[in-house]
Amino acid sequence: MNRLAMLAGVLVGLLPLCGQAQMRIDSLAATRPDLDAATYRFPVVAGDSAVARRINTWLQAVELHKLPGRYRKTAFEDVWPTEGWQGTTSMDYEVFSNLPGFLSLVVSGEYMGAYPSQGASSYNFETASGFPIRLTDLLSGKGMATFRQRVSEARTRRIDAFLAGQTVPDSRTSGTDASDSLRISDDAETAEEQRSIYADCRDSVAEADMADDQLRLGRDQLTVIRGHCAAHVNQAVDDLWDFENSYRYADLAPLLSDYGRCLLIVRRTDCPVRRQGLDRAVLRGRLGGRYPITFVVERVYDDGSIGAAYFYDSQAKYIELQGQKGADGGYRFTERPEGGVEAVFDLRLRPDAGLSGTWTQKGKPSLPVDLD
Repeated sequence: MNRLAMLAGVLVGLLPLCGQAQMRIDSLAATRPDLDAATYRFPVVAGDSAVARRINTWLQAVELHKLPGRYRKTAFEDVWPTEGWQGTTSMDYEVFSNLPGFLSLVVSGEYMGAYPSQGASSYNFETASGFPIRLTDLLSGKGMATFRQRVSEARTRRIDAFLAGQTVPDSRTSGTDASDSLRISDDAETAEEQRSIYADCRDSVAEADMADDQLRLGRDQLTVIRGHCAAHVNQAVDDLWDFENSYRYADLAPLLSDYGRCLLIVRRTDCPVRRQGLDRAVLRGRLGGRYPITFVVERVYDDGSIGAAYFYDSQAKYIELQGQKGADGGYRFTERPEGGVEAVFDLRLRPDAGLSGTWTQKGKPSLPVDLD
């Protein structure tokens, strides 16, 4: 073999490691002059690849209740206020990291209901497939148990130190100088309220399974974030706020799964992961053999319940589903439209990770469903 052929072979071997470029992220944007010029921005993966379509479909279904490009006037029309101020009154996003192996996004906003509330949701995707990445994908079974214990101990130490009158870092700042440190209030009444909040919260922090934690994947470390302790009425005195814990990938190496080490430490873009259940977040197919639909699995909970939705592609209207895995391994998704007739999907997972079964509207014959 000549040198040129040998060099070509080496380069081909390196393609999974470094051949995939970062994704280009564009924005959907709008302004509401009638809401004090409220602004809205939302991320869009550029291009028409299967990966871009999967990520965009899932994100827009979950956050905007839309299919990409299927808007009457704007992408935000089904989540922002239509009458008065109730609804999402602002939205923005941050590209937390954009690397060859994974993309990490944070979508934040303000919602007005009985009172204003702010929130942020973190989303992580494989750039090779567009599938969401979960913390349980990255850690081994034993590693996950060890990690939960490590995070739990760090969070309870923070609460205990605060209640003991010590200074602790402020999770809302960099924590690099004295002004970023927190101590229990000098006001006796406020201090007593804080003690009550954190004493009640401590046990739930210690025992939490982290299922509701936000996950953010950075270049060299991951961050897990648990929501704050106080109810809305007490937030003014909730100085500890969110519990944010970061760990370097190198330090987590013994806890990572084979997939986690491949993706986060070796930095390959072709890391194999064993996907089970409804990990395929976006599926498409036909209802009754005639009606094209898009089916979106939003979240699978530890108790077997499932958040999902589907769209008739011709109408592109978001239809919420409440799902549950049955004892027989099948899945039932119930549709309860306001003013409409209840219907259910009864589906089973196929070996190719698609779903097949029936859709039945009350009082009518069942229709076949196949989703890929």
